[in-house]
Amino acid sequence: MEPYAPHERPVGDRWGNRGLFTAAGGNFDHKLTELVTNMLDALILREAFEQLGDEVLDPEASAELFSTPAAAVRELFGPGASVDAAAKAQVELRSAGLDRRRERTVVFRDLGIGMRPEEIAGSLLRVGSSRKDGVLWLMGAFGRGGLTVLPNAHGWVVMSRSAVADQAGVVLAVIRWQRVGNRQTQTALYRVVSPWSADGDDADPLVLPAEACSDFDSGTRLAVVGFRGEGIFVSRLGDERSLDTMIDTRLFDPPLPIQLTAPVLESRGSRLTQLRGLSRRLATNPRSDRTEGSEELPFGYDGRTYQLPVKFYLFASGTDAGTRRRFVARNHALLLNSNGQVHAHWTSPEFRHRTNLHKLADRILVVLDTDPLPLELRTSLFTADRTELLRNPHAVRLEEELVSFLNDWDELEEANNEMIRESIRRSNRDGSTADLSERIAKAAESRGWRAAPDPKRKRRKRPDRPLNLLDDPTTLSGRDSLRLERGRTHGIYYSLDARDGFIPKRAVCKATTTHLDIDPEEDLTVGELRRGRLRVSVAVPADAELMTATLTVRIEPWVSGHGHLHDALEYVASLEIVDEDDRPEPPAPKPDNGKRVRGTMPIATLWTTHEAEAEWGANTPGEAELVPASTFAELGDGYERFAGAEVEGLLLKLNEDFTPLKAYSSMRARSIGDQGVRQLKNRYALGFGVYMVVADAHQRRANQAGEPPDGDLMAASRRAAAQAVLAMLPEFDTLIAEAGLDGV
Repeated sequence: MEPYAPHERPVGDRWGNRGLFTAAGGNFDHKLTELVTNMLDALILREAFEQLGDEVLDPEASAELFSTPAAAVRELFGPGASVDAAAKAQVELRSAGLDRRRERTVVFRDLGIGMRPEEIAGSLLRVGSSRKDGVLWLMGAFGRGGLTVLPNAHGWVVMSRSAVADQAGVVLAVIRWQRVGNRQTQTALYRVVSPWSADGDDADPLVLPAEACSDFDSGTRLAVVGFRGEGIFVSRLGDERSLDTMIDTRLFDPPLPIQLTAPVLESRGSRLTQLRGLSRRLATNPRSDRTEGSEELPFGYDGRTYQLPVKFYLFASGTDAGTRRRFVARNHALLLNSNGQVHAHWTSPEFRHRTNLHKLADRILVVLDTDPLPLELRTSLFTADRTELLRNPHAVRLEEELVSFLNDWDELEEANNEMIRESIRRSNRDGSTADLSERIAKAAESRGWRAAPDPKRKRRKRPDRPLNLLDDPTTLSGRDSLRLERGRTHGIYYSLDARDGFIPKRAVCKATTTHLDIDPEEDLTVGELRRGRLRVSVAVPADAELMTATLTVRIEPWVSGHGHLHDALEYVASLEIVDEDDRPEPPAPKPDNGKRVRGTMPIATLWTTHEAEAEWGANTPGEAELVPASTFAELGDGYERFAGAEVEGLLLKLNEDFTPLKAYSSMRARSIGDQGVRQLKNRYALGFGVYMVVADAHQRRANQAGEPPDGDLMAASRRAAAQAVLAMLPEFDTLIAEAGLDGV
């Protein structure tokens, strides 16, 4: 190209520009979806241009032409045409060379609006500038997304032909990395036809004559050459790391479908795969072993409350076709979407850390749709490469509200608790561990452990489910008094003896309040009736007056099964609005031995194996889980007293087949017999259990201080502690006797 484009220009008009495109977090594979959204925007923009004219090319004039990309597609494309559009947006997964097995060349070809020479330099290859900024009906909003792919590739080859200019030629730009002068970092460069020295210089890439490219239709072809994939190099499609699953997940509900071919996979050849988004895939593939539910999360902003749809999918366990990994991209447990595209997500460990629903982390997918929020708020919530939430006040509050909402979701809590019970039933070994748990608690106390149940984590008491569900309900009940913090969203549960679907199919449920600062239309949301329980979400404004009022839930009159009008049902509760720090302190236990101490958290010990626990291996000694103490009753002898308990407890899960423990036990079994091995394991459990109790308390204090856990460090620490206890077992009885703990 040098004879025809003799000059060089850096991408973004900055030398040493690698740092401009390198995003702080996220997976590089995920960033490929930015180039897919570019294709979809180009298709929508071309259709709008051909139907509506030049005005759509002016971002300011056309910014609010349509409310969303989906609305634009409904208006511009017919039902059949939108499906046919998939052939106009294609992705090809190609080999990057026989010696580059973990690299791929990914080609994006669309028949969209295309680009003129000045748009290549001024839009595609310029940081922080986009012709789509503020345009409600296009998916791009940040002007940097596509360029975040560049640092993980050897280069790009871009060819584009504008649909706007008659007889337009084909613009050709080849972007490659090169070290310039004595700079420490490389620079992404492309060749231009005129000299470039500084911002403002008019230097465009080469344009091939139209007659020389008569078979190149309007649109863009962008090849990402030698992309160093983090998972898309797998040998088949349909894997949780493969390109099709990643695009389907990250473009959860795209306005238009796309087509994917994978020539690199010889078994598939040129076979077409149509990608329509994970939302559509789940809707068209219902399964009896997958549970789904939906609600709305009220979120206040600028004096208004917006209702954000939240949906969950709880997939089957195991490894068969119904599991999460068969549908969802790897490490996606929760999605925060805008315009149908993932803008931030939580991994399974993050879901487990942030919520109380630890057992669901490897099987659940939660989807939060932020589209009801104003565009200016949505664009301020997420990083420019759509990988995570920013840490500004609105984003932090949204995440906090979401965590609280999920923790309070009745269906999710029940599913989580049932999985805990099932794990206990499956793993429990013969013989009670109640005495061992008491000894661990006492030994931990002697080392300064004073963990008490956190009153802030105690769930709001809920009414019992009705014993019988009727076609025409007779009873609506709930709590008589409510104490709600202002500036937060609260879930209030009611009991209604009606079958699922009664609300809203047969009757209307309304919630009202006498508190003047709480708007019933915006701040009160009635959820779905499920198994006799109904949730009303109350979004209390941050500036709500501190006062006592009433909250009324009313089932309006409905036509009964016998054809007459049934009387309304109503329940009125006292509602007190308080400040966040205006919580009642939990009652302290009576002084013991002249010293005032807090009550300790209930502890239970469970022997299990790594084969029975997800994400465990033979070198996993165990872990501590914070669970409802009521689940301890499944352990049997000595734990029955916890049935019905409404506090949380610490479940110590010990791997009976932990490799060092198994080896040591086998070696000692010849001399001490089976009874001796049981005693040996109990001594090991006492030592390692104390470590887990104390380490858990330390980690929870760190969590409260905003310090997220380092999973790898915690796992390594547990292994080291377990091996240290094993190393001391021959002298363990002597050590506890000298410490005065032989009676605990």
